[in-house]
Amino acid sequence: MRLQVKTNEIQDALTSVGKVIPKVSVVELGNVLIDVNDKKVTLVGTNMEQSVKSVIDTVFCDEGSKQVTVQFNLIKDIVALFDKNKALDVDLGEKNIILSQGSAFYTLNTLSADTFPVIPDLNDLSPSSFSLSFKDLSNLINKTSFATSQKKESKREFQCVLIHIINGEVRFVASDSTVLALEKINFQLPEAKLLIPTNVLNL
Repeated sequence: MRLQVKTNEIQDALTSVGKVIPKVSVVELGNVLIDVNDKKVTLVGTNMEQSVKSVIDTVFCDEGSKQVTVQFNLIKDIVALFDKNKALDVDLGEKNIILSQGSAFYTLNTLSADTFPVIPDLNDLSPSSFSLSFKDLSNLINKTSFATSQKKESKREFQCVLIHIINGEVRFVASDSTVLALEKINFQLPEAKLLIPTNVLNL
C-alpha cells in the first residue's frame, strides 16, 4: 500500500505516542502500531497502563486498509532526518515499510499488528464518557495535579486525581495527605466518580 503524508505531521504524531512507549526488551511494547484506513493514518503507542493514539490525514492513499507495527525508536529517528516541510512517501509491504523523500529512502522491518497489545475501544466506553474543552480540562488538571504525591511508595489514591461528577459540577480533587486541592466547573452530566493517575493527566 502506497501513501503520502506531511512529514511535520507524522513527526508530531510520533512524538505524541512516544510519551508512553517504554524502553524495554519486550519487542511489542517498544513498537508503534501503524493503522491506515479511510485515507487516514493512526499511530498508537502503549505501556499497558496508558495508551496514546494520534490520527493524521494522508495527502493521498491507495484504497484499502493495512495495519503493521514497527520499532518506535528506529522509525522516529529516521523520520526526523527528513525535511519536515516536504511530503513523505510511505510504502507498506507485507514485511517491511519503506520511507522515502526525494532520493533518500529507508527500509524497516515490520511485525504483524496481531502482536501488538489490545487497546480498549473508546466507543465501547461511551456510556461512561464525556467531553470537556481543552481549556477547561487543562485548568482543572493544572490546579489540582500538583497536590498529588510524587513518591512511588505513597498509597495509590494519593498519586491520583479524583474526578467527581455530582450536582451539575465536575470536580477535580487531589491530595498527598498534607495538601488538598479542589477545582470545579459547572457541567450537567450523570453522576460518576473515578481516580485518574497523575502521570496520565500530565501527558
